[in-house]
Amino acid sequence: MFFTTIIFGPITVKAAVAGTAEKVEFYIDNTLKNTDFTEPYSWKWDETVFFKHTIKVKAYSTSKTIAEAETPVFIFNIQSAPQELTKEEAIEILINQVIKPSTLDHTIYAFTLDDPLREGDKIAPWLPEPVPASVEKFPYLIYREITKPTWFFWIDDVPRGKFAHENRFVFIDAVTGAVEVQEEKWWPVLNDVSLWNASKDYWNPDNWAYTNDENPPPLGSFGSKDDSFFADNENGLPSFGSEGAIVINGWSSGQTGEENFSADAFKMGLFWGTYPGFETAKVNPPDNNQSNVHNAFNETGDNKDVVVYITAHGGVDASGEPYVSCGGEKITEDDLCDMAKEHPNTTYKWVIDSCYSGNFMDSLKKLNNTAKIITACGKNEVSYFDWDPKNDPNPDDTGSEFSSGFYEDLWEEWLNNPSIDIVELLDKAFKSAVAKDACAINNDTHPQVWEKEDSDPPLIVITNPENNSVIPVPYLNVTGWASDTVSGIVYMDFLWEWEGGSYHEESVFDPPAPELHFIITLEDITPGWNKVTVGARDAVNNYGTTSVTFFYIPEDTIPPVTTKEVGQPNWDDGYTIAPYTPIWLNATDEGGSGVHHIYYEIAWDPDENGVWDYVFEETVYGDVAEIQMQYWEIYYGLVELRWYAVDNAENVEEMHYQQHHVVS
Repeated sequence: MFFTTIIFGPITVKAAVAGTAEKVEFYIDNTLKNTDFTEPYSWKWDETVFFKHTIKVKAYSTSKTIAEAETPVFIFNIQSAPQELTKEEAIEILINQVIKPSTLDHTIYAFTLDDPLREGDKIAPWLPEPVPASVEKFPYLIYREITKPTWFFWIDDVPRGKFAHENRFVFIDAVTGAVEVQEEKWWPVLNDVSLWNASKDYWNPDNWAYTNDENPPPLGSFGSKDDSFFADNENGLPSFGSEGAIVINGWSSGQTGEENFSADAFKMGLFWGTYPGFETAKVNPPDNNQSNVHNAFNETGDNKDVVVYITAHGGVDASGEPYVSCGGEKITEDDLCDMAKEHPNTTYKWVIDSCYSGNFMDSLKKLNNTAKIITACGKNEVSYFDWDPKNDPNPDDTGSEFSSGFYEDLWEEWLNNPSIDIVELLDKAFKSAVAKDACAINNDTHPQVWEKEDSDPPLIVITNPENNSVIPVPYLNVTGWASDTVSGIVYMDFLWEWEGGSYHEESVFDPPAPELHFIITLEDITPGWNKVTVGARDAVNNYGTTSVTFFYIPEDTIPPVTTKEVGQPNWDDGYTIAPYTPIWLNATDEGGSGVHHIYYEIAWDPDENGVWDYVFEETVYGDVAEIQMQYWEIYYGLVELRWYAVDNAENVEEMHYQQHHVVS
């Protein structure tokens, strides 16, 4: 007892750890009081306490105790008036104890307010997780009432993702620093007001407590919506012809993503409203609840061919049923099926862009009047708003990541073939859209497609490389995926072709696979053009392929060289020629990239008075060009031949000049 430490007042307990520790815990009488994740490891013990107690410290590495120490003390302390943590101190606790930056494997954004929550404040996610099956109107708020000063943080673990998706509510006691974390799926609502739901607030750095995103979008690009852009996005239930579309924007006040949803609905309404023979029903906020959607289905009537497009937040309720949020109401897969069943002679083609939209496949494809289903993601995947990473082939798009590319490709495919069948149009636009979808390219989402009969081959998408791209090294990984949700894939192969050679490889799958991802490693690539064709066969013997062409062009700074050869008949050492005398331009390229084309001009002076009255020109792709003056209806006079070659590295040869006298 004579060696026991006696303490008067509060004390800071410090721990020195030899080696590397993941965390250090501080205990009083075997009760955990604090955890510190960063050096120097310390904790201030300040509470009303008397007499003998034991201080214990434990150090951990990868959840295993590596050292511990304890000491008995006599302490006499009356806790001083508590002081609240500053915002900066609370953020430090958040980063050290919750975020732990060194362990992060994904991009996050953490948000906070300028002041702590106070007694009487109430906070809740916009919807609980899971959403009770009985809940039909949104939001459904189960509030947590604040009873003491508390710093609140919201960590979005899937930035740019539509909801529902993973996020965290973090509560830090403003006096003790104690931390509580709640796993949620929807954004926070404080005292009946959604927090950070508008783009101008979400992307405002003043609202961020932490982010590891190295390239956040500039705040100015997410201002309030331009009213002129959405001016024509009004609701409308027209008198339908033989074909039509229902375009549904599910956004409602208080939700995130207003600008993205409005852009989706505006553009899709514009396309289907322009498409010949189509009438379009637009279901937009604020008149976009379940009743409004039902009215749009009734307006289409029977004996029609109708495309249904939905852009909305979505989820799966406690009973396992998928739903979309429309006008603050839940519309489930059963609700959509019931609306379609009321019109058995109308054929529906569904396009759904919402989180977990792949779950709608199972029920919708059982309908006798469903011809096609397209979803922006799989069953357990989040759908995304616009995302433009460095490898995004479509960085200038607006709206949702999948819908924006799908809209562009609807236009492209239709303008290329105005008589295209609707099912074929949707299918081609889907394939092109997937290739433009940054989330699909990065394997964050896997858009789905289904048709009533399995008469089509598997869908094959090559995500890398881009078609007609150029690579500077002799190796490459060709990546992509193949999907057949009806009968499944039983066989895949690929054919690699290059100038003067080819290589083939195949694989068999049993049982059939609905989706397969592939990586084809190519080495020792031959300079020049290369083509990879990937094929897949489904269980009912439908076989399909897709190809990508790329060029391996080593570094080349040497321009090509072109020589000229004059055939017979010719006179005066080739100066004098007949109209039918062949002249060959032969180009070679020592730089290694190969000759891309030869360009030549023929200047003609029929009167031989020193004035070039006519100039003819042609570009010949390849390394040989044959010329005869009679091709250009030149049968006499003086001509000047001018030419140069260009290689695949865009090196340009200097122009050559040579004159000839043409005689008949």
